[in-house]
Amino acid sequence: MIFRVAKCPSCSRRSHVEAPKKRSNISPGICRCGVAMKWMSDSWYIRVRGGTCCYPTFNQAEEEHGAVIKNVAEDKSFLNRIKPVSWDDAEKRLLQELNERNQPRTVTFYEGRLKTLKAAFGKKMINKISREDIDDYVTSRLRLVSETSVNRELTTLRRLLLFAQKRKWLFENPMKDYKMFEEKERERVLTEDEEEKLYTACLDKRAPDHLFPIVITARETMLRKTDVLTLRISEIDFEDGVIRKKVVKQRRGKEEVI
Repeated sequence: MIFRVAKCPSCSRRSHVEAPKKRSNISPGICRCGVAMKWMSDSWYIRVRGGTCCYPTFNQAEEEHGAVIKNVAEDKSFLNRIKPVSWDDAEKRLLQELNERNQPRTVTFYEGRLKTLKAAFGKKMINKISREDIDDYVTSRLRLVSETSVNRELTTLRRLLLFAQKRKWLFENPMKDYKMFEEKERERVLTEDEEEKLYTACLDKRAPDHLFPIVITARETMLRKTDVLTLRISEIDFEDGVIRKKVVKQRRGKEEVI
Protein backbone atom coordinates (compact mmCIF):
# COMPACT_ATOMS: atom_id res chain seq x y z
CA MET A 1 0.00 0.00 0.00
CA ILE A 2 1.17 3.52 -0.81
CA PHE A 3 0.27 5.98 1.93
CA ARG A 4 0.94 9.43 3.34
CA VAL A 5 1.05 10.61 6.95
CA ALA A 6 -1.51 13.14 8.16
CA LYS A 7 -1.65 14.93 11.52
CA CYS A 8 -4.44 16.67 13.40
CA PRO A 9 -3.44 20.25 14.38
CA SER A 10 -5.75 20.07 17.40
CA CYS A 11 -5.10 16.76 19.15
CA SER A 12 -1.82 15.86 17.32
CA ARG A 13 -3.22 12.48 16.34
CA ARG A 14 -1.40 10.91 13.38
CA SER A 15 -2.94 8.71 10.72
CA HIS A 16 -1.68 6.73 7.74
CA VAL A 17 -3.93 7.53 4.77
CA GLU A 18 -3.88 5.45 1.59
CA ALA A 19 -2.83 7.73 -1.26
CA PRO A 20 -3.32 6.06 -4.65
CA LYS A 21 -3.64 9.41 -6.43
CA LYS A 22 -0.83 11.70 -7.49
CA ARG A 23 -2.44 15.00 -6.54
CA SER A 24 -1.13 16.43 -3.28
CA ASN A 25 -4.07 18.76 -2.67
CA ILE A 26 -6.47 15.95 -1.71
CA SER A 27 -7.76 16.38 1.84
CA PRO A 28 -6.63 13.64 4.28
CA GLY A 29 -10.02 13.71 6.01
CA ILE A 30 -11.47 14.66 9.37
CA CYS A 31 -10.00 13.63 12.73
CA ARG A 32 -12.10 11.96 15.43
CA CYS A 33 -12.12 15.26 17.32
CA GLY A 34 -13.84 16.93 14.35
CA VAL A 35 -10.88 18.97 13.07
CA ALA A 36 -9.60 18.70 9.49
CA MET A 37 -6.29 16.84 9.36
CA LYS A 38 -3.25 18.09 7.42
CA TRP A 39 -0.47 16.34 5.55
CA MET A 40 2.77 16.29 7.54
CA SER A 41 4.93 16.38 4.40
CA ASP A 42 4.87 15.87 0.62
CA SER A 43 6.42 12.42 0.98
CA TRP A 44 4.89 9.07 0.00
CA TYR A 45 5.57 5.84 1.88
CA ILE A 46 5.41 2.12 1.21
CA ARG A 47 5.77 -0.80 3.63
CA VAL A 48 8.55 -3.27 2.85
CA ARG A 49 8.69 -6.47 4.92
CA GLY A 50 7.69 -4.81 8.15
CA GLY A 51 9.66 -1.61 7.47
CA THR A 52 8.77 1.67 5.77
CA CYS A 53 10.44 3.45 2.85
CA CYS A 54 9.94 7.12 1.98
CA TYR A 55 9.88 8.65 -1.52
CA PRO A 56 9.62 12.30 -2.62
CA THR A 57 7.13 11.64 -5.45
CA PHE A 58 4.15 9.37 -6.01
CA ASN A 59 5.64 7.98 -9.24
CA GLN A 60 8.76 6.73 -7.45
CA ALA A 61 6.70 5.18 -4.66
CA GLU A 62 4.38 3.48 -7.17
CA GLU A 63 7.27 2.09 -9.19
CA GLU A 64 9.04 0.75 -6.10
CA HIS A 65 5.80 -0.70 -4.74
CA GLY A 66 5.32 -2.74 -7.92
CA ALA A 67 8.88 -4.00 -7.74
CA VAL A 68 8.48 -5.02 -4.11
CA ILE A 69 5.35 -7.04 -4.86
CA LYS A 70 7.11 -8.80 -7.74
CA ASN A 71 10.21 -9.60 -5.66
CA VAL A 72 8.20 -10.90 -2.73
CA ALA A 73 6.14 -13.13 -5.01
CA GLU A 74 9.38 -14.69 -6.29
CA ASP A 75 10.96 -14.95 -2.83
CA LYS A 76 9.88 -18.39 -1.67
CA SER A 77 11.71 -18.09 1.66
CA PHE A 78 9.68 -14.99 2.52
CA LEU A 79 6.41 -16.57 1.49
CA ASN A 80 7.21 -19.57 3.64
CA ARG A 81 7.52 -17.28 6.66
CA ILE A 82 3.86 -16.26 6.31
CA LYS A 83 1.87 -18.02 9.01
CA PRO A 84 0.11 -21.02 7.40
CA VAL A 85 -3.58 -20.87 8.29
CA SER A 86 -6.14 -23.41 7.16
CA TRP A 87 -9.54 -22.54 5.73
CA ASP A 88 -11.28 -23.90 8.83
CA ASP A 89 -9.25 -21.70 11.18
CA ALA A 90 -9.78 -18.57 9.08
CA GLU A 91 -13.51 -19.28 8.75
CA LYS A 92 -13.87 -19.82 12.48
CA ARG A 93 -12.07 -16.56 13.34
CA LEU A 94 -14.08 -14.59 10.78
CA LEU A 95 -17.42 -15.88 12.10
CA GLN A 96 -16.38 -14.98 15.64
CA GLU A 97 -15.74 -11.40 14.55
CA LEU A 98 -18.99 -11.27 12.57
CA ASN A 99 -20.97 -12.48 15.59
CA GLU A 100 -19.49 -9.69 17.68
CA ARG A 101 -20.15 -6.88 15.20
CA ASN A 102 -23.18 -7.85 13.12
CA GLN A 103 -26.81 -8.84 13.35
CA PRO A 104 -27.71 -12.57 13.27
CA ARG A 105 -29.13 -12.27 9.74
CA THR A 106 -25.79 -11.01 8.43
CA VAL A 107 -23.95 -13.87 10.13
CA THR A 108 -26.39 -16.38 8.62
CA PHE A 109 -25.74 -14.86 5.17
CA TYR A 110 -22.00 -15.48 5.49
CA GLU A 111 -22.36 -18.92 7.09
CA GLY A 112 -24.37 -20.24 4.14
CA ARG A 113 -21.94 -18.99 1.54
CA LEU A 114 -18.84 -20.03 3.48
CA LYS A 115 -20.24 -23.56 3.52
CA THR A 116 -20.49 -23.48 -0.30
CA LEU A 117 -17.00 -22.02 -0.68
CA LYS A 118 -15.52 -24.60 1.68
CA ALA A 119 -16.38 -27.39 -0.76
CA ALA A 120 -13.94 -25.83 -3.26
CA PHE A 121 -11.30 -24.20 -1.04
CA GLY A 122 -11.60 -26.08 2.25
CA LYS A 123 -8.53 -28.26 1.68
CA LYS A 124 -6.27 -25.31 0.79
CA MET A 125 -4.26 -23.10 3.09
CA ILE A 126 -5.42 -19.50 2.89
CA ASN A 127 -2.15 -18.21 1.41
CA LYS A 128 -2.28 -20.88 -1.32
CA ILE A 129 -5.55 -19.68 -2.89
CA SER A 130 -4.73 -18.16 -6.27
CA ARG A 131 -6.62 -16.09 -8.79
CA GLU A 132 -6.68 -19.12 -11.11
CA ASP A 133 -8.41 -21.14 -8.37
CA ILE A 134 -11.06 -18.44 -8.10
CA ASP A 135 -11.57 -18.38 -11.87
CA ASP A 136 -12.04 -22.16 -11.91
CA TYR A 137 -14.54 -21.89 -9.05
CA VAL A 138 -16.57 -19.23 -10.87
CA THR A 139 -16.64 -21.31 -14.05
CA SER A 140 -17.89 -24.41 -12.23
CA ARG A 141 -20.51 -22.50 -10.20
CA LEU A 142 -21.98 -20.80 -13.27
CA ARG A 143 -23.08 -24.23 -14.48
CA LEU A 144 -25.30 -24.56 -11.40
CA VAL A 145 -26.37 -21.09 -10.20
CA SER A 146 -26.95 -17.59 -11.51
CA GLU A 147 -24.40 -14.79 -11.81
CA THR A 148 -26.09 -13.02 -8.89
CA SER A 149 -25.52 -16.03 -6.63
CA VAL A 150 -21.88 -16.22 -7.72
CA ASN A 151 -21.48 -12.53 -6.87
CA ARG A 152 -22.72 -13.17 -3.32
CA GLU A 153 -20.25 -16.03 -2.91
CA LEU A 154 -17.37 -13.93 -4.27
CA THR A 155 -18.29 -11.13 -1.85
CA THR A 156 -17.97 -13.62 1.01
CA LEU A 157 -14.64 -14.94 -0.29
CA ARG A 158 -13.31 -11.38 -0.61
CA ARG A 159 -14.35 -10.67 2.98
CA LEU A 160 -12.52 -13.76 4.22
CA LEU A 161 -9.34 -12.98 2.27
CA LEU A 162 -9.30 -9.35 3.44
CA PHE A 163 -9.70 -10.63 6.99
CA ALA A 164 -6.71 -12.94 6.43
CA GLN A 165 -4.61 -10.23 4.80
CA LYS A 166 -5.07 -7.86 7.76
CA ARG A 167 -3.72 -10.60 10.02
CA LYS A 168 -0.72 -11.21 7.73
CA TRP A 169 -1.85 -14.71 6.78
CA LEU A 170 -1.23 -13.88 3.12
CA PHE A 171 0.74 -11.15 1.36
CA GLU A 172 -1.35 -10.29 -1.70
CA ASN A 173 -5.12 -10.71 -1.90
CA PRO A 174 -6.04 -12.68 -5.07
CA MET A 175 -9.49 -11.05 -4.97
CA LYS A 176 -8.03 -7.54 -5.33
CA ASP A 177 -9.67 -5.75 -8.29
CA TYR A 178 -11.54 -8.95 -9.18
CA LYS A 179 -14.36 -8.07 -11.57
CA MET A 180 -17.83 -9.09 -10.44
CA PHE A 181 -20.77 -9.78 -12.73
CA GLU A 182 -23.06 -6.90 -13.59
CA GLU A 183 -26.45 -7.57 -12.05
CA LYS A 184 -29.71 -6.71 -13.76
CA GLU A 185 -32.52 -5.15 -11.77
CA ARG A 186 -35.71 -7.14 -11.46
CA GLU A 187 -38.54 -5.40 -13.29
CA ARG A 188 -41.17 -8.12 -13.62
CA VAL A 189 -44.29 -8.05 -11.44
CA LEU A 190 -47.20 -10.46 -11.16
CA THR A 191 -50.06 -9.98 -13.57
CA GLU A 192 -53.65 -9.85 -12.30
CA ASP A 193 -54.25 -13.37 -13.59
CA GLU A 194 -51.11 -14.65 -11.80
CA GLU A 195 -52.18 -12.94 -8.56
CA GLU A 196 -55.58 -14.57 -8.74
CA LYS A 197 -54.03 -18.01 -9.27
CA LEU A 198 -51.65 -17.42 -6.36
CA TYR A 199 -54.45 -16.44 -3.97
CA THR A 200 -56.61 -19.37 -5.12
CA ALA A 201 -53.75 -21.80 -4.40
CA CYS A 202 -53.23 -20.28 -0.95
CA LEU A 203 -56.95 -20.69 -0.11
CA ASP A 204 -57.00 -24.29 -1.24
CA LYS A 205 -58.05 -26.77 1.43
CA ARG A 206 -54.73 -28.56 1.13
CA ALA A 207 -52.77 -25.37 1.88
CA PRO A 208 -51.89 -24.55 5.53
CA ASP A 209 -54.09 -21.90 7.19
CA HIS A 210 -51.21 -19.51 7.83
CA LEU A 211 -50.05 -19.36 4.18
CA PHE A 212 -52.64 -16.86 2.87
CA PRO A 213 -52.01 -14.20 5.58
CA ILE A 214 -48.25 -14.46 4.96
CA VAL A 215 -48.63 -14.03 1.19
CA ILE A 216 -51.05 -11.10 1.56
CA THR A 217 -48.77 -9.35 4.05
CA ALA A 218 -45.73 -9.80 1.82
CA ARG A 219 -47.65 -8.62 -1.26
CA GLU A 220 -49.07 -5.48 0.36
CA THR A 221 -46.02 -4.40 2.41
CA MET A 222 -43.12 -5.52 0.16
CA LEU A 223 -41.31 -6.73 3.29
CA ARG A 224 -38.62 -9.36 3.00
CA LYS A 225 -39.47 -12.95 3.84
CA THR A 226 -37.51 -12.81 7.11
CA ASP A 227 -39.27 -9.61 8.19
CA VAL A 228 -42.70 -11.08 7.46
CA LEU A 229 -41.99 -14.32 9.32
CA THR A 230 -40.63 -12.44 12.38
CA LEU A 231 -43.52 -9.96 12.49
CA ARG A 232 -45.07 -9.60 15.96
CA ILE A 233 -48.56 -8.60 17.07
CA SER A 234 -47.08 -5.66 19.00
CA GLU A 235 -45.74 -4.24 15.71
CA ILE A 236 -49.21 -4.09 14.12
CA ASP A 237 -51.39 -1.02 14.75
CA PHE A 238 -54.91 -2.21 13.92
CA GLU A 239 -56.50 1.17 14.63
CA ASP A 240 -54.35 3.16 12.19
CA GLY A 241 -53.92 0.24 9.81
CA VAL A 242 -50.13 0.35 9.75
CA ILE A 243 -47.19 -1.90 10.64
CA ARG A 244 -44.32 -0.43 12.62
CA LYS A 245 -41.55 -2.86 11.88
CA LYS A 246 -37.98 -2.55 13.09
CA VAL A 247 -36.01 -3.42 9.97
CA VAL A 248 -32.30 -4.14 10.55
CA LYS A 249 -30.01 -2.67 7.91
CA GLN A 250 -26.25 -2.12 7.96
CA ARG A 251 -25.79 -3.04 11.64
CA ARG A 252 -28.37 -0.49 12.80
CA GLY A 253 -32.04 -1.06 13.52
CA LYS A 254 -34.38 1.42 11.83
CA GLU A 255 -38.10 1.48 12.51
CA GLU A 256 -40.13 1.78 9.34
CA VAL A 257 -43.86 2.53 9.18
CA ILE A 258 -45.62 0.54 6.48
